[in-house]
Amino acid sequence: MKAILPTLLLSLYLAFPAAPAAASVWTATETGDYYQLTYPVFEGDDPDIKEAINADIYTRASQTADANQGESYTTSFHYKLKMENDRYLSLVFLPGGYPKGAIHGMYTGVGVVYDKTTGEQLPLSYFADVTLDDLIRLWEEGELYDYEGKKIPDFSLFGPPKRVPEDYFLTYDGKIFVTFCPYELGPYSQGITAINVTSLKKPGVFEDVP
Repeated sequence: MKAILPTLLLSLYLAFPAAPAAASVWTATETGDYYQLTYPVFEGDDPDIKEAINADIYTRASQTADANQGESYTTSFHYKLKMENDRYLSLVFLPGGYPKGAIHGMYTGVGVVYDKTTGEQLPLSYFADVTLDDLIRLWEEGELYDYEGKKIPDFSLFGPPKRVPEDYFLTYDGKIFVTFCPYELGPYSQGITAINVTSLKKPGVFEDVP
């Protein structure tokens, strides 16, 4: 699968059936012999912002498609809309792969927040200053969840976090979670895990939550 230039993205999107996911996002799908993509398409009034966000999203999806190795390793790309308001669009991308003959595939959770007024991807540091010591403390306090927001019981934990992830997401009730891949903080069956870092939120950001 060849990379598609951002200027061609709009014509590509229009070829796919749309299913509304939010006020400004619809879902596109693309299937090849050894990959399947399901990804969001952002709609906005400013064409430059729209192109910037959609180009970044499609680059991520196409990289997953390009990672397939034929029958020996098939790939997929999905997403979850976590929060959207007038300013922010928070998504979790779920790229994964399945080796032929394996008991199960493997996937990761890539949390991304876009600024809908500029088209930029915002780093975690825009919302909160998070250190490894902070994450270990919050983990010890039981602030561990799955990425759908369900609390994870202490007995299933693998161990304390060993890094500060770049991936995170926002929620409609004003919370901030950083995400970890399967096996980092819990077994594969628990999937993507997340630590609630809302207590570390910077003053004045992400306060006017609808």
